Amino acid sequence: MMKKLFDLLTGKPSTPAPASATIAPTPEARVRAFIQHWHRQWTHARETMGDDVDFGRWHSLVSEADQAHFDRDCGSGTSDAYGSDPDFDPATTEVIGQRIDGTQAQVHTRRNGAASARYHVYDLQHDANGDWRISQVFTLFDPPTAPVINAARYAELGTLSTADAPLTAPNDDLALDENLLFRGDRRIEQDDLRGQITQQVIGEIDIRSGVLAISDFGYGFDDLQPLARRAPLGRHPVETVMVDRRVAGIRIRFDPHRRAVTWKAARTQHGTGIYGVDAGNLAIFDVSGLQTLSHIAQERCFRQWSGAGIARTLALAHPDDCVITPSGYGDGAYPAFWGLDDSGALVSLYVDFMILIEERDAGRYVSL
Repeated sequence: MMKKLFDLLTGKPSTPAPASATIAPTPEARVRAFIQHWHRQWTHARETMGDDVDFGRWHSLVSEADQAHFDRDCGSGTSDAYGSDPDFDPATTEVIGQRIDGTQAQVHTRRNGAASARYHVYDLQHDANGDWRISQVFTLFDPPTAPVINAARYAELGTLSTADAPLTAPNDDLALDENLLFRGDRRIEQDDLRGQITQQVIGEIDIRSGVLAISDFGYGFDDLQPLARRAPLGRHPVETVMVDRRVAGIRIRFDPHRRAVTWKAARTQHGTGIYGVDAGNLAIFDVSGLQTLSHIAQERCFRQWSGAGIARTLALAHPDDCVITPSGYGDGAYPAFWGLDDSGALVSLYVDFMILIEERDAGRYVSL
């Protein structure tokens, strides 16, 4: 009572009492306790801060809830964003699924809002004290276990890529050369671009259908278009070129013993071979991996890559059916090319992140 009176007189907001350290007997009980605690903190923030958000105070409130319900060094990831619509609300949230596998569990929830449903997937661990603790939480706008594309859409994608699709020249301003970009370890000393260039094989991609797509993996797949030309089947080495800790280019070599001498735009049926990036990455993957890929599996793949932030292979449906890489300087648009040998056979597919380039007269870009 005295503290409340002091806060009232001084204008200092009181802190809601932290949740008790009661052991949660089930994963669902832990998730429900977290949602209630988090919403209590949000309600307190709304009542005491109004529109004048003190993010230091908000971070403290969220941290209090996270520490009560998450594993050590884990959290909800909500301390840097505060809005008038709470991320978690017990009044509008229902548990729609739970799976326990030994000491690990998942709980799926759906929050029904005015605009659209929002889903959360909680991963939990059972600790030595017999308590369930949350290790991470995913936010989705689609049912977690629903496929990223339906069966009809998947079948359609297969018809958009053929073995004999015509190949067209790249844009006139792109006079880029795969062989110059991927010419081994060297140094660059040009204007503001200085440093060691390194080339390395990062693994192999497993192409089972021949239908490839190039896409920012942070996007959804509703508007995905595969490359018009099918790629050779099999396991193929993937190489990167790096400079100043950035990926300057990535390529798949369908025949490492043959050299490309001409390049064509690696385009979709209605595209130009230029691919947009909005989440700092580009992925090259076999579209067959989408047939069984769920929304939560996509999020897990993307978070797995984000945690490392390096070029690497991932598993969508099968090991190594996808390769994902940071995109040079980040968001933008980047060209992809098919490399053809002197017989006209496909020997490579590469993306140039426009770092090791120089602009010449008439606005043409050439490789360094």
